[in-house]
Amino acid sequence: MLARFAWISTALVLAACAEGMASSEDEPVDTSGSSGEAGASGLAGAGGAGGGAGGIAGGPAGAAGKAGAPASGSAGVAGQAGSPQKAGGAGGATATPCGNGKLDAGEPCDGADLGGETCATATGKPGMVGELTCTAACAIDTSGCTAGLSCGDGVANQASEDCDGGDLRKKTCADALSNAAAQGALACTAQCKLDASGCSIGPACGDQKKDPNEECDAKDLGGATCASALNDPDMQGTLSCTPGCKLDESKCVKNPKCGDGAKNQASEQCDGADLGQATCKSLLSDVNATGTPKCTAACAYDLGDCSVPAYCGDKKKAASEACDGADFGGATCASVLGPGHGGALGCGSDCKIQTANCVVVAACGDGTKNQASEQCDGADHGGATCSSIVGQGSQGQLTCNADCTLNASACTASAFCGNGKVDAGESCDGADFGGKTCATVLGDSKATGSLSCSSCALVSSGCSIPPYCGDGKLAAGEECDDGNVAGGDGCSATCVAECLPGELKLGTHCYGEYADTSGNPTSWDGAKAACEGMGRHLVTITSSAEADLVWDEMSGVTTQGRWIGYTDRAVEGTWSWITGEASGGFIPPWDSGEPNDAGGNEDCAEFLYSYRLWNDNSCSRALYFWCEAEPIVKFP
Repeated sequence: MLARFAWISTALVLAACAEGMASSEDEPVDTSGSSGEAGASGLAGAGGAGGGAGGIAGGPAGAAGKAGAPASGSAGVAGQAGSPQKAGGAGGATATPCGNGKLDAGEPCDGADLGGETCATATGKPGMVGELTCTAACAIDTSGCTAGLSCGDGVANQASEDCDGGDLRKKTCADALSNAAAQGALACTAQCKLDASGCSIGPACGDQKKDPNEECDAKDLGGATCASALNDPDMQGTLSCTPGCKLDESKCVKNPKCGDGAKNQASEQCDGADLGQATCKSLLSDVNATGTPKCTAACAYDLGDCSVPAYCGDKKKAASEACDGADFGGATCASVLGPGHGGALGCGSDCKIQTANCVVVAACGDGTKNQASEQCDGADHGGATCSSIVGQGSQGQLTCNADCTLNASACTASAFCGNGKVDAGESCDGADFGGKTCATVLGDSKATGSLSCSSCALVSSGCSIPPYCGDGKLAAGEECDDGNVAGGDGCSATCVAECLPGELKLGTHCYGEYADTSGNPTSWDGAKAACEGMGRHLVTITSSAEADLVWDEMSGVTTQGRWIGYTDRAVEGTWSWITGEASGGFIPPWDSGEPNDAGGNEDCAEFLYSYRLWNDNSCSRALYFWCEAEPIVKFP
């Protein structure tokens, strides 16, 4: 009996349990070598039982047990076939159910356990951020993930990025090389900058070089102008080239001017609705810019409607951001971590302050006298006592102020600050100023006012020096003040403006007609330099009185014009005085039809004495000139 009924198959027991069978005693099993039977279906998630036992004495192997069918749990794994000497393998064990909050084999996640996954790793996109979750079926849910803003996320979503991966912002080789004829493969570097190494330009319309069969190519007009293109010497404006390499005369007009509705002069940024293809994005150099630019009556851009919405990464700290780029809103390591911290704050890509580079440094308030500027710090007085600070024999208790200076107010001795007597180390004490006055403290005998004493130190805020001739400051009743009381230097000893021999005086200004050092007429630039060499400038006429003075002096003497300090060199058609002063209500008396910029190079104004009118002329013409001297003030 022992040989035939040696053991009860564990697999059969498990199968019996799974089917809900109950037995108080083991049943004998025939082990003569028959095949094992299939495992029973598992109940409540149990797997099927294993196969039958093989024969002990060399009988055939038991057959493999079948997988238990799942009830409410996972299916059991099939048991392996028993060898001739051993029982068949057991079926699959009971699987741990999804929802136990613990990551088990075969589960991507379970509850809050995401197995270390993030939005970036789960989606395979480095720039993805947000909240990764786990479904009730233990599957990763990426619906809460969004694209972050970083170079390498595959999306050109920052103003600092020209491109990102395959996102080239729709740019082509033609855009990268600013040439419509450019071809090839445009790429993006790891630093999110355009790589045009695969682009090239061949000889064709768009290569920015005018070929014999082309009227023009981009900015190469072959020397053509509006006048030559239209065969009309009066035509002016902006000649351009079409993408098809044909001359475009649409902005050529007779006598172009600001207000004609076309941007056809170099001095114009725009004209009316013609903005020259400019946008808020191009003018503000920011792809995030919104709005539409306008054009002023002076043909200049008006960006009042343009703006760039704040965003993390625009390098400007918004109210909702702790920092942005290098803008920390005044925050420092000390303000963030407290006194005694130094170093450099960092700003993360999420616009939050990073303190990794902050370090502990010596500072007033750290309780240790560790800086040369500190007399003490907290209870650390550096060995100082009342006796060493106030004087031999002094007693009491020194304290330390919040600014790390010693406070000897509790020290008592015959000599101390507050005894009403100037002792050693004191500049004053109470009403005792040691014989000092405002004049001796400020170093000026004209100083007036009253000194005061604070903590035995003199305070001169109650002292002042009233204005006087020779102090270098223009005061009431003075025409000039060159800081001295000597005459003959442009300002007299009584602060009256002095003119050079032969000059005329109007108010506080001096006027004179001059030639160059050789006594000859000279160019406008030569006249400007000559006036400045004498401490003067070319005359600026901003009132009828000045115009009358110049006219009356030369009326009937000559028909030659004289240079004045009026020019439109900076902006053609916009005349201004070399001193930057405004003309006020004075209207420049231009001759009829002037200024006309004849020949395109008349940028300097001359006073026509024979007509009492002004004319624009070539700055290289040789004329005599008028200089003007303004009153000297040393400290304006």
